[in-house]
Amino acid sequence: MGQVLYRKYRSKSLDELVGQRHITDGLRRSIDAGTISHAYLFTGPRGTGKTSVARILAHMLNNYEFDDPCSHLDIIEIDAASNRRIDEIRDLREKVHIAPTSGKYKVYIIDEVHMLTREAFNALLKTLEEPPAHAIFILATTELHKLPETIVSRTQRYTFKPIEKSKIISHLRTIAKAESITVDDEALDLIAEHADGGFRDAISLLDQIRHGSDKVTAETVATSLGIPPRQLTSELWAQIASGSQESSKTLHELLDQGYHAPRIASELLSHAVSARNVPLAEKLLEVQSSPNPEMKLQLLIIAGSNDEVTKPVNVQKEEQPAAQPLPVPTVAKEQPTKTITKPKLVESNDNVDEQTAAVLPTNEAGSSWEKVIESIRENGHSVYGPLRLAEAGIEGDVLKLRLKFPFHIKRIAESQNMKLIAETYEKITGKIIKIDVGRLEFTEAQKIPEPVKKDNEPKDEDKELMSDPLSIVRNVFGNAEVL
Repeated sequence: MGQVLYRKYRSKSLDELVGQRHITDGLRRSIDAGTISHAYLFTGPRGTGKTSVARILAHMLNNYEFDDPCSHLDIIEIDAASNRRIDEIRDLREKVHIAPTSGKYKVYIIDEVHMLTREAFNALLKTLEEPPAHAIFILATTELHKLPETIVSRTQRYTFKPIEKSKIISHLRTIAKAESITVDDEALDLIAEHADGGFRDAISLLDQIRHGSDKVTAETVATSLGIPPRQLTSELWAQIASGSQESSKTLHELLDQGYHAPRIASELLSHAVSARNVPLAEKLLEVQSSPNPEMKLQLLIIAGSNDEVTKPVNVQKEEQPAAQPLPVPTVAKEQPTKTITKPKLVESNDNVDEQTAAVLPTNEAGSSWEKVIESIRENGHSVYGPLRLAEAGIEGDVLKLRLKFPFHIKRIAESQNMKLIAETYEKITGKIIKIDVGRLEFTEAQKIPEPVKKDNEPKDEDKELMSDPLSIVRNVFGNAEVL
């Protein structure tokens, strides 16, 4: 019977351990200096090397050559998940006083120590308080918060960190080469991402998939993990963001293909986080803990595609062409230029009837403004939508932004968004500007030309729906304002 990969490639010395340099260096210096603790506590996520280091340390303390299949009477491993009662710890307390058979120390490795009962912890505490000189305890846990402080305070604690994704990929590539496994880079990236910082999960997944396919590809990895195709989840997210009724159809297509609702929600969550759509992200997080995750996700999708949800709220009624689905700003007649020496900053003005001058060199300013909003779009900021609908003008060192709808003005006028716009403008143009945002419209001569539309730009009738992502989920919260 062949050995599974995660056991075959388990580290057998501190030098072989990847990604925990802060721990291996500390342990090595401690052993070299002879400052050995009677109790160690290893904490951190699963699959990051806690048990491997415990075994390596136990062998080093006794000058045993490490060989995984070989066992020594002086190294005792206890799984607290299945030996959690006080009786097992009492048995340990009785035997701990027996001297080691061949080594210098009798080393007890207690894995998943947080699973012990309260009575078992109390019994263990008495041993940790007055341990025999020949006894060393190495406790390992993934849930430090479940350990009594009295136990933690009597140990020398080492915290294992999640392994960096790049190091997991590099290690997997080395194993794949040694095992003659054909695997592409995209597949390695997906495996490492799924492993969430743990080597063991990553190696086990590679081992599992290699037996089902001649070549390990991103597609075979996704199929094995039950991850829906990125093309479909990206399409579903775009439909949710635009309030499209097609989102329900796409969701049913994914469910019919056998993909589970929590996994679909997880993929959508990454899009919501990138778009900084916090309320929607919070709702997606609830899908996994729901007693009926499929129904929860369907209701969430319906809420996002409901026309009433995506309609702008508190919009002032104006005359508009009947054929237009959304209000279209009317261009005011050109009036004589008036100079405002003290424009209002960071404040919205819903009742201004005076025209503000914002004369600017069209080509230079237009190109700069296009670069500003493009930079904001690339960084995934939600203020990009309202900015695309804003009429912009420059007056001295003041950037004037004029929008039709109050909730767009409110979004841009948020302090963090004003700061973002000003910093982006300064970065691109080298000029420090102030920002004045309100509802006053410019004349055609004062406007910065709209940037050239890209192929993937939304249609005009969809712009308004996409400009305020938070409105997509407003009906989830009733009529309350979504902040």
